[in-house]
Amino acid sequence: YAPSCGQTDMERIEHYHCKELIGSGLSRFVALSARDKRTQEIVERLTGRSVERTCDPALLYKFPLESYALPKGTPKRDYMVVYSYDARFTAKEEVEAIRRYAREHRLKTVSVGTYHGWCDVNIACNALEWLKCISEAKVVVTDTFHGTIAAAITSRPMAIYYSQQVNSSKMLDLVEHLGLEERMMQGVTYEELERVFGQKQDMDALAKRIETMREASQHYLQNALTLCTKM
Repeated sequence: YAPSCGQTDMERIEHYHCKELIGSGLSRFVALSARDKRTQEIVERLTGRSVERTCDPALLYKFPLESYALPKGTPKRDYMVVYSYDARFTAKEEVEAIRRYAREHRLKTVSVGTYHGWCDVNIACNALEWLKCISEAKVVVTDTFHGTIAAAITSRPMAIYYSQQVNSSKMLDLVEHLGLEERMMQGVTYEELERVFGQKQDMDALAKRIETMREASQHYLQNALTLCTKM
């Protein structure tokens, strides 16, 4: 359900002579879906079958946030969640831009789930605590696929950074499907943070897009299970 090829493309598959092997394996599945356009196109080329677009499982599931506890160490005052992998958001100018924005807006910087020593608070927690912490943030800065999903399903104002060097095409595909183009930063700078967060985000429109994606994905799953039970 909802796989992604990540950075892989047809050129790479053909270079390593994997086309027949992968195509043969995928063709044995009763139902096939993909979470992004590139994966959809690759699987269709490999199998000659129509492949449905579905949303990531983290976007599909309706998390009961009210039943989750905030992780230990979550600030009691307003805070900004910075969610990126440890090796990113490390450049001096990026760090200073985020810290300056937080300082001028009286926000604590919180890195949850990953470690950024320059943040005011670093929190080690499980996945549900991670989501709860994001849901209570004033704003979210992220350059990850699932960080974007977490901010979207918890209706948090977000600023998203995409880098061709580290992000796969599924990230841009998600942004397009959720209508988050205006939340994209051209770079991690103070001016870009001010520009993006200075725009009011239409959470109602976002919620409607998410619900549409969920309904289509549920429909796919129901049909897929029906096909399997008939075999």
